[in-house]
Amino acid sequence: LHGLMRQRCLVVVAMDVELEAILRLPLEWITHRLIGFVLHQADEGLAVVRAGVGPVMGALATQAALHHWPAAEVVISLGVGGALVPELQPGHLCLATRILKHDTRCAGDLMKPGELWLSDPNRASKDPGFNTPFDALEWMRYVLGARPFREGTLLSGDEFVSDSEGKRRLAGLDANALMVDMEAGGGL
Repeated sequence: LHGLMRQRCLVVVAMDVELEAILRLPLEWITHRLIGFVLHQADEGLAVVRAGVGPVMGALATQAALHHWPAAEVVISLGVGGALVPELQPGHLCLATRILKHDTRCAGDLMKPGELWLSDPNRASKDPGFNTPFDALEWMRYVLGARPFREGTLLSGDEFVSDSEGKRRLAGLDANALMVDMEAGGGL
């Protein structure tokens, strides 16, 4: 996270182990009790909130934190995800250039990109995905510096996907699919 404080950054994590890793940074942390969540803030540049698991919790924690700290310029979903490609190993860093909600269902069938029946009717494309803004990508590339990382699509939903068939099916939804998580889609 070195370099994050050049912009006011809200980091959303799901698990205690992820939160504890950030709170070990040598910063002066101030704790704010929010309704249902705790926001940890280091001066005016960095704050972190633990959401819990799933897109609903991710969305609720993000909204609660932003309500308390509206000065945040960028929101980062940071944490452990599952690999959808064999080249990714534990500890590898990935930067999501796109987030695709993989578990949008209608009558029990997985809807493919472009088939989301709940999409905004004014959008040209009924796509359950979100492209990361160019400025945010450039900034994260700068923050990551010389560290090796991969870029691609993050598939997000409230299903825990651990079997190889499920991962293969999800990887087939997007040509750039790299990883899967359960929180980032809540921020769409």
